[in-house]
This record gives sequence, structure tokens and C-alpha cells, in this order.
Amino acid sequence: MFPSLTPTRQKNRRIAGRAVVALNDATQTQQIERVLRRLGWSALRAESADEVRERVAEAPGSVVILGPALADESGWLTCAKLSKPVAQAKVLIIGPDTPRNRMMARCAGAAALLSDPVEVAEWV
Repeated sequence: MFPSLTPTRQKNRRIAGRAVVALNDATQTQQIERVLRRLGWSALRAESADEVRERVAEAPGSVVILGPALADESGWLTCAKLSKPVAQAKVLIIGPDTPRNRMMARCAGAAALLSDPVEVAEWV
């Protein structure tokens, strides 16, 4: 359903993935960062849509975890900007699992809509 959070291996050397986390909930952000780091990922926090795009531009192919609203624009718009014309990152949006949000996630090009609250312990 959503991208694998297992780091890839190349020539018997572990290469961690890179995740950009931009949520309005500081506690949830910290939980997600902790779990990602435990899984071998580099977890970077972003406070705004511009910062998300800057971090993704530095490392295309990142996974981005967004909330539906950021400080300067909606998570939906940020997702669409990262997904079109060519996907620069796999975007996961965390928000209420409603028909409207599922449709918005699909239209914005998100890889998945994760129901809020997310049980990050299940990712391990």
C-alpha cells in the first residue's frame, strides 16, 4: 500500500533512505523521526513547504511525510508540486481517512494516505 520503509542494500553495504517529515504535530513528528532512524533512515524535519522542496531537491527520490496543512501552503499542494510533472519523491500524507482526503491524496499524486493518528510502532 505504501512504499517500503526498509533501507536498501548494495554490495553488502547498508544504504539508508532519506525521509523529510513536515507535520504540525511536534510529538508525532518526533515519534516518526525516531522510528525512521531506528530503521536506518535519515530523517529530516521541515517546517514549511519551501523547506520540503529544498530538502527533496538536495536528494531526489526521498520519501516525504506531510500533514494536510503546512505553515505556508497546504500539504496537498506541496504533494502535487513534488509529484508533477515527474515524481521527485514518494509522498505519504497523514490525515483523517475520509472519502474527500482519499480523493485529494489521489489527485495530488500521493503514494498513500495514512490515517491519523498513525501508529508508527507498526512500521518496525
